[in-house]
Amino acid sequence: MRKISHHTGSVIIEAEKTGELLVSRYDETYPTKCFRGTVNLIGGNHEKEDKSPLEILLREINQELSSDQKYINDRETSLKNVIGEWRPPQEIKSFASERDISIIKNEIISNIMPYKDYLCSFPSFERRDEFGSLASVFVSKIRQEIFELARKNLNMGKSIKNEGLATICSFEELEQGKILCAWASPCILSAYKDIKIPNPYGIRAVYIGTPRNSMLDYTREFEYKIPV
Repeated sequence: MRKISHHTGSVIIEAEKTGELLVSRYDETYPTKCFRGTVNLIGGNHEKEDKSPLEILLREINQELSSDQKYINDRETSLKNVIGEWRPPQEIKSFASERDISIIKNEIISNIMPYKDYLCSFPSFERRDEFGSLASVFVSKIRQEIFELARKNLNMGKSIKNEGLATICSFEELEQGKILCAWASPCILSAYKDIKIPNPYGIRAVYIGTPRNSMLDYTREFEYKIPV
């Protein structure tokens, strides 16, 4: 049975017409220094109460797409197991309106479709041993006018996320290395668009099927560091 450190639920948020992506960007407080300033798919790690990969993603979207900055350390147990000591990101000074955040969040959620499951392998770096994880990836193609609402707020310096930052990027920028990707996102997005996005740490992601209905469906093949 393959041991894994964690299981993520994440979403490729793509603009309907321009094909641009809405992604997270790690700020200078992110514990893994080599990924500071890089982008990743919006989502996060599983917690004990999550019953399915979709629940992981929906919980993360509902928690993160908000102006509420009440940080609870217990929420980050799974993250601490992967990257060590955790501390909250810097306090965000300016948020989009609750109305705008709600419109963007609801648009993302209402268009979520299952995409692929990946078994990911991370080599040793930054004094961290090799480890493996599962990534359940979903896709949400959102209406261009809602994507532009997100762009308008971000261009005005207003955050739509309460943890880290959000940004917009194109596949061309990713392929050319103008914006670098964190964790397994270069592998996932390369496969999604059939391009080659820089992957300087040699992270591997192998397609193993589609997101399953229950976390328990994975336990016949994988042993979780955090119980499910």
